Amino acid sequence: MTFEDSPKLGDATLPVRGAGNWKRRLWIPIIVIGVLLLAADGLYLAYNISPTLFTGPVGGLDGCIADASGAPVQATIWADDISRTTYEDGCFFFASLLPGAYKFRVETSSGFVYEQEIVINSGEALGLETIEVTP
Repeated sequence: MTFEDSPKLGDATLPVRGAGNWKRRLWIPIIVIGVLLLAADGLYLAYNISPTLFTGPVGGLDGCIADASGAPVQATIWADDISRTTYEDGCFFFASLLPGAYKFRVETSSGFVYEQEIVINSGEALGLETIEVTP
């Protein structure tokens, strides 16, 4: 059999795997990766705008600071890095804390420091009652 006698395909051409075909093979993975990156960016943005979407309702914290005689004491109250000063009646209130553990700290102008670990539960207010400080 000679070359001229070999079977012919006619006018049909076979696809050639060449340098130009890589673009056609990779368009689906590129689109999928792009969509995943956009979704991750959207979730990150949503968390930064409103972390409660991912943790549930916020909780609260309240209580009062008084001396041994029951008189109100002015103090700075800390829940981790969030601070409040007491009102004139010696009481304080944190309206919205994300659920989790916090380092609670009381600092008076006389130098008294009180610390304890607290846990804020989702949708609940933690009442610490009256904390007695000594001058």
